[in-house]
Amino acid sequence: MKIKLKHVLLIALSCITGTWAWGQEFKPDTRPIEVRQDEDNKYQTDAISKVQLMQALEMAGIRIFDFPLKPFDKEYKFHVYIREYVNGKRVEKDESKEHPMFRGDNMYSEGTNTYGYSETDSANNKIRYKDYLKSLTFYAKTAEAPDTITKIMVRTIGYGATMRLPEKKTGTIRRYGWRSYSKTDWVLNEEIPLLVYASWWYDEKHNVYRFCGATDLSKDAAATQQLLSHSPHYYIISYKVFE
Repeated sequence: MKIKLKHVLLIALSCITGTWAWGQEFKPDTRPIEVRQDEDNKYQTDAISKVQLMQALEMAGIRIFDFPLKPFDKEYKFHVYIREYVNGKRVEKDESKEHPMFRGDNMYSEGTNTYGYSETDSANNKIRYKDYLKSLTFYAKTAEAPDTITKIMVRTIGYGATMRLPEKKTGTIRRYGWRSYSKTDWVLNEEIPLLVYASWWYDEKHNVYRFCGATDLSKDAAATQQLLSHSPHYYIISYKVFE
């Protein structure tokens, strides 16, 4: 049996019309935000955990590191640093000098542990306030071949900056990895390490590449020492609170 094209179009249009029949009344949409944004549950947000989301980001080469700051009781200077090391020796050309956020100069307009915000009073006047920083958050985008530049962005309330971490993928250096510290409370006038971005090292005796096994460098001094003494190239990211 032959069906004319116009009949096929009419059937298709009637299906669409029947599927998307709109009501005439307005009604507040009280469905959860996840349902409103994903009606067909395409992304299965009800079944996916935060850990799984982080694993997906890691697969895309993205890592997030958040460091709560010990509460402040007064205003201090506050700097973030990136130190580069090759074969255990610090590189004199400091990456931290390439951006005010990492150098400290003019950071948050004053280079301190505070930030500004405003609120509107009952007379609709905007009043400016200051408060202390509560945390530092780092977003890292690992380089993908043939690129050899990893990027890291640090953010606080009202401020953010991105830095480049050039990799040295030559010879036995082929892969890099992240490690973090958990004991990061500031101590006045001391530089506190937060993150290490280091290359794996080649174990000639066993013919394998190795990397520090401890994911938390604060909990395993031996593994930390092994990483920093064996990795041929690495960066240490830290911060300092001082008068």
